[in-house]
Amino acid sequence: LMAETTLEYMGETQGLDYTIIRVAIVYGEHDHKIQGFHRLLFTMADESMPFLFTKKDIRHSYSNANKLPWFVHHILTHREEFSRQIYHFVDKEPVALDDLILTIRAYLELDKPREMYIPYPFVRIGKFFLERLTDFLNWFGIAARLPPEYMFLKDVYLPKVLSVEKLEQSSFVDPAPEENIYTRLPGLVVYYLTRWGHLNLITRYKNEFFADTLEEDFLCRPDELLRSVHADSITPFAELREPEGESKDSSYWTG
Repeated sequence: LMAETTLEYMGETQGLDYTIIRVAIVYGEHDHKIQGFHRLLFTMADESMPFLFTKKDIRHSYSNANKLPWFVHHILTHREEFSRQIYHFVDKEPVALDDLILTIRAYLELDKPREMYIPYPFVRIGKFFLERLTDFLNWFGIAARLPPEYMFLKDVYLPKVLSVEKLEQSSFVDPAPEENIYTRLPGLVVYYLTRWGHLNLITRYKNEFFADTLEEDFLCRPDELLRSVHADSITPFAELREPEGESKDSSYWTG
């Protein structure tokens, strides 16, 4: 909020050209910290969620990380329309958290979490005792701390929905309107469980579902692996690049 207020102030007083993009819960194959949606997936894969810590039909907005470069490219080439504006970059339909959790449970073929909703007052009491326990252990010189996500525990009991009306009325066209958290979920499960398996964070699925093809490529076909890494890293969004020889619009580089 302070950053947005500062940008608005600089726009009014210094003529700064800016666009503010607000995102919700971000999903996609990106290697950020295990938080947000990734914390939910990790907790379930680790079988650390015995019950549903939310209320029935609590809905949240989600943001597709793969679509964000398209939107950034569009607003850079259409500065007159998007200058000094604020947009919510989220999927059109919000998602019920309990339904998403149960869908992930089905993909992971788990028995937990049980379909039993735990009221927030019980969760708050449990959090209080865990905090006292960590304080007690720290007193004996044992480093113990609760995950930082615990400070946002109340949010899973409250709806968090952002409106996409302004985004839909803009000139931006969704490059994949049919894509959402549910359609991306199978690929996300494979991607992150494979990654966490390589890091030995989750070992349950390492040999059960996924062949260790990365190690085999590294040992037997390193040249092919290197070419694929270079291809994906140098031009990850090749379709957004202008053909060689064409002059770039100066507004493309406007910050």
